[in-house]
Order: sequence, then C-alpha cells, then structure tokens
Amino acid sequence: PTARRRRVLTAEEVGLGKTIEAGMIVRRIVEQTPQARVLYLAPARLVRNVASEFRDKLGLDARCWIAGGQGDARLDTDRLVIASIHKAVFGENRERVLNSGPWDVIIIDECHHLSDWGQGGGKPNQNYKLAQALADSLSSKGRLVLLSGTPHQGSLNRFENLVRLLSEGGKGGDGAAGRAI
Repeated sequence: PTARRRRVLTAEEVGLGKTIEAGMIVRRIVEQTPQARVLYLAPARLVRNVASEFRDKLGLDARCWIAGGQGDARLDTDRLVIASIHKAVFGENRERVLNSGPWDVIIIDECHHLSDWGQGGGKPNQNYKLAQALADSLSSKGRLVLLSGTPHQGSLNRFENLVRLLSEGGKGGDGAAGRAI
C-alpha cells in the first residue's frame, strides 16, 4: 500500500460494517505478516462486541483489555488486542499503553470521541492526546485507521484536528489529503 493508505479515516453511516471492514484489514495484515501487532481501541461498551465479530465473522482471535477482571490481554506481548480507550486513558494506563509498543496497526473506533476543540489544536481531551501519542509512535510502515459514523459532529475545529491525526507529524489537513474514505 502507498503511504497515503497507511493513515485513513473510514467515515460511513452507523451500522454499515466499519468494524468488519477494519477486521478484514487486520486479517489481511496478519496473513501477510504473522508477527504484526494490532491495537484496536474502542469505547468500553464496544470491546466485547468487536472481539465477538472478529472471532465469529473473521476467525480472528483477539484478546480484550478492559476494566475489571474480564479482560485477558497482555499489552506487552499479545499480537491482537482490543482495548477500552476509557481504560487506556485512565491513570497510569496511558503510559502502559504507550510503552507496550511497537504496534504495527492502530485502529480507533468511534474516533469522533477524540476531541480537540482548539483552532489548529491546543485543547485536546485525554482520548485525543493518547491517539496523537500512538500515531506519533508508529513507524513509517505503521498504519492508523480511524473509524466513525459521525466524524464531523458540527464542529469544524474538531473535525480538522481529527483529520490532522492522519498526516504524519500532525502537519495539518494538507498532509491528510486523500486519506478519508
């Protein structure tokens, strides 16, 4: 794939299968590069559903990293982890996630929750800060996939800052041209 397709935003209507599309990408990458490591961040309420869809529809065995004793993922060693972004930004977990790499693929579901209200950046929430740090940690061959049914949400600043995650080094919207699907 070209460099343009290494960082993409998939923005489709709710319920049209973004999770399955992301899973198909993961499956292909894992088939081509069995050693690839994939981190899929989703809101806590979706983690189990994503893991079920990956397993039942795509034959992908992912481990979950969620609050409480229900998660079984080992961030440092597992190859495919579906993690709660809510847990990931809480307390010391942020550093744990950031230090668990390198990740070859980072997928962020419901990326519209990555909010930065400031014009040109400057007012990011914790989710956005984590996403930016993970995006910055990717190698030149790493992939970032953002998923959302509602990426704009009526705020031009928030949308432009979200799109800025697609450009290497946060260069702005120009560096992300052609990366939204």
